[in-house]
Amino acid sequence: KLFKMTRLPQLAPEAQMVEKMTVMKRVQTQINIANSHGLPLLPNKEGLRLESEELLMVKRIACEIWKLLYQPALGTEKADGMGLNAASHLAHYITQLMMDRFEGKNKLRVAEYSAHDTTLLALAARLGIDIPPPEFAGYFLFELHISKDAPEDPFVKFFYNQ
Repeated sequence: KLFKMTRLPQLAPEAQMVEKMTVMKRVQTQINIANSHGLPLLPNKEGLRLESEELLMVKRIACEIWKLLYQPALGTEKADGMGLNAASHLAHYITQLMMDRFEGKNKLRVAEYSAHDTTLLALAARLGIDIPPPEFAGYFLFELHISKDAPEDPFVKFFYNQ
């Protein structure tokens, strides 16, 4: 049914199951975009529509694919996965901005970056944390705090809004 609706070759009946599974992230992204903009879901010439159970199945598969994107191939330490290479520069830059602020080298009160879901997942992997797949407008928030009781020992609060 999804092949008839999308015409994606990865969903063709003869396609390998791994191809069908990995393309679900793309299908779910199309569904998310349509939902966000009030558009029809996966419009097609046949007039086929996905039932709520089918939509849920696509989302579950896509979430598993998103979850695995930056997982380590060997071992269990999340920070050892692809996030190490994919987000090290960003993680370093965020850390450097906070350290510079703490040391008085900049006066920034806010630094904002726009990124794709895959960048958030890579950064989460780099930080060694497991997060649910981000939705549109999902974000990380890092807050630098300096305690009056221990001003020489800053700490960071981390928030995730999927």
